[in-house]
This record gives sequence, C-alpha cells and structure tokens, in this order.
Amino acid sequence: MAQKYLSPLNNPDIRHLHIGRPFSFDSNLYPISYDSIGIGCPQQPVYVHDNENPFFNLCISGKGMLYIDDKKYDIVPGVAMLVGPDSSIRYHAVGDEVYITLWVNFAGYLRKEMFRNMNVTFKIDDIQPFVDKFLEIANMETDQNWEVNSSVKLYEYAILINKHLSYTLKPNNKYKDMLNPALFYLVNNLEKPYDASKLAQQLNISPTHMCRLFKKAFNCRPREYTENLKINYAKSLLENNISISVDEVARSTGYDNTSYFIMLFKRHTGITPFQYKNKHLNNTTLTENQAREEHK
Repeated sequence: MAQKYLSPLNNPDIRHLHIGRPFSFDSNLYPISYDSIGIGCPQQPVYVHDNENPFFNLCISGKGMLYIDDKKYDIVPGVAMLVGPDSSIRYHAVGDEVYITLWVNFAGYLRKEMFRNMNVTFKIDDIQPFVDKFLEIANMETDQNWEVNSSVKLYEYAILINKHLSYTLKPNNKYKDMLNPALFYLVNNLEKPYDASKLAQQLNISPTHMCRLFKKAFNCRPREYTENLKINYAKSLLENNISISVDEVARSTGYDNTSYFIMLFKRHTGITPFQYKNKHLNNTTLTENQAREEHK
C-alpha cells in the first residue's frame, strides 16, 4: 500500500494530520493502542485538562512553550514530552517559525505500565526513527488484522520512547532494555499461567539471573510484575464486558483457581472482582443518566 502520509522532515508539502481510532476499535482490548495520533503543521495551541492517557509529543521544527500542571518548559526541535494520565497540559508556538509537532495519545489496558517515567521532557538527537515508526502506524493498511498490527507497532514505539528516556533520565535503566523480550512475551501471553522458566527462556538466561534483572529494573520480582499486569488486564475485562463472569476473567488471566484469583485481585485493589465490576457498572450508569438529562 502506498504511503498516504509523508514525513514532516524537510517536506514543504506536509499538511496537518489527525487520526482518531475508529469507533469500532475497542482500544482497551489490546495491551497498547492509541486514541489518536497526528502531526500538527502548524501546531495550534492545545489545552487538555486531566488527560486520560499517556501522551507523547515530539517537536519537529519551530519553538514552543509547554506547561505540565504548574511546570513550564521551553520546546525546540528534538525535544519530546511524555505526559502521564491525570495531568493538565497546554502548549503553544513561540516566535514566527512554523511550529510542527508529532504526537501519539496512547491507550490500551497496559498504557500506564508501559511507561515508568512520565511528566518529563527529554532531548532526542536523531528524530528520524520516531518519524519513521509514526508513519508506519499512520499508513497502516486497515485490513482485518489492523488492530493487532497497530498494537505491535505502538508497542515498538513505546519501547523506542523508553530507551531514550532511559538514556536521558536514568542510565541504569539499561536493565529494562535487557528485559524487553520478556516484557513483550508477558503482555502477549497474559492468559497463560506464570512460568519463570518460560519467561527466562525469552532472555536466554536462568530464572535466578532474570529475577535479579527485574529487581534492578522495577524493584520487584518477575512474579510480582506479572501479577500487576494480569490484575490490570482483569480490571479492563470487568470494565468492558458486562456479561463476563469472574470465572471467565480468572481463566483469561491465567488462573485456573478462581478463589486464588479473587484473593489476588482483592489484595491488589481492596475489593473483589464482583464488587469492582458492580462499582464500575454503577459509575457507567450514572454517567449515562447524566448525559441523557443534559440532552433533554
């Protein structure tokens, strides 16, 4: 398929681009996906109050000013920002140059777990890989496997961002880079029981060595890390599937013993899966009722 969208680098024909996810695409069914991606050319002033998802923005050209909550940052070409959920952001152009930015508004049930450092700015010396990967996503053919393929590409994009964050913020985050094959395996096999040996095989190291890497990278053991992923996936299933049972959620997250799953879920959230589902359904019903009242 011929590319529909062009690179904003040294291309006078680039135009403003905004792609929102299709209505039929449920982003919460995938580990990582997007609500919107785009190129601002020129980038117009943006204000978002309490954004829901991790938001990545990269300055291609021109100059801008960024505010994350109460902090102020100067934006120049090659400066990127990664803003976490529940933050308020605003940014605008400064000066007479054309201000162009590229952005990805990440979604998916593991969107928060994918990024360990947020509400930061960092410098990218070579922005070409970020532009190339963005264009792969923007120009992806919308066939029957489009959702899965875009999720894979966005996972690669998140890894690219995290690598540059590691170099910029915490040099010892090299351990996270070493664990990438294991992390990729985990997010794509959440329906399987935890298996330390299988996980270590993804890295060609022993389970003991793998455990040390997880401790250095995330300050927790691989089993604990896996539990967090599975519980977050379970929460997403309960929120987005009205008819799903607790037994089905347990099996979907790799737990054959439902009682054990309920115990783990309560340890992580403070309530049972059934209570969590009812609480979410009550909140959804309340929101829908409010919307109906406003349209009367």
